[in-house]
Amino acid sequence: MLKELSLAALKRDLPKMGLRAGDIGTVVFIHNSGEAYEIEFLTANGKFKGVFTVLAVDLEAAPEPATP
Repeated sequence: MLKELSLAALKRDLPKMGLRAGDIGTVVFIHNSGEAYEIEFLTANGKFKGVFTVLAVDLEAAPEPATP
């Protein structure tokens, strides 16, 4: 199960939301003990893309960025 404020990556395209497999976002809320998540997505250059409800089966944990 993903935790709040962890990074999540999409496993498949979600065209109705304008999201593609591999897009990464931050978990901002957990629904029904991990059945679905509210994920905040940003563009590659850091602009807000949106907050979307995504089912757990469509997500996986994303690697945390390396710290210098």
